[in-house]
Amino acid sequence: MTIDRDIWGATWPDGEYPSLPCPSCDARLILDETSFRRKASRHNIELVNVTSDDEAIARFSAMFVCGHAKCGEIVWVSGDCSYAYAYGPDGETITEQTLHPKSLYPGSPVISTPDDVSEEIQSALNVSYQLLWSDYDACAIKLRVALERILAGEGFPATGSKGSFVSLHDRILRWEALTSETSIAQSLTAIKWLGNEASHEGRLSLTNVLDAYALLERLLQQLFPLDTTHIDALAERINKTKGRST
Repeated sequence: MTIDRDIWGATWPDGEYPSLPCPSCDARLILDETSFRRKASRHNIELVNVTSDDEAIARFSAMFVCGHAKCGEIVWVSGDCSYAYAYGPDGETITEQTLHPKSLYPGSPVISTPDDVSEEIQSALNVSYQLLWSDYDACAIKLRVALERILAGEGFPATGSKGSFVSLHDRILRWEALTSETSIAQSLTAIKWLGNEASHEGRLSLTNVLDAYALLERLLQQLFPLDTTHIDALAERINKTKGRST
């Protein structure tokens, strides 16, 4: 699937909740409005009620439930609420609430992964989903871990034949030299750079992380292409009978 970046925005206007992907099936998660809770700390209550001060913050939690009746997966989201003055339809002063999600458990999948992806790769991705809103750098580092596991699974482990360490950069170069897959090598390198930036500088943005996910999704689709042999066989059978029932 193509990443819908609007779903993963770092802020939600009050009442505008995204339809998150379910971590257990292909359906979507829907907010259970009865589960929504908001509370301000005692020292912040007056600020929340009367001002647009940046310090006016409350906390929220909410439960999202899978819309597929046979699944019913539950995902909890929590974070901060901020407030600002605005004008209502009749010109009156109102206080607008904005939600800033910080925690997501279990993680809602940002990308689709082929069925052939190993459990080790999927595990790293699942942890990254939980970190998406809470820590962009930690999320990108986990995506770099997924990249390491992809290369290991393709025959390019971090340890050489004599037990010496092989850097990720060198493994990517070996991959490209052996396969001549320049496009894949470019995706590998781009994800590596974002992971390096997260590890050393710690200044990635949400856009950077979503870029890494987009690269990783295409990479997985290239490495684990969908098996369509059964579709080809089906088309051949229908063509032989010219569509007649058999």
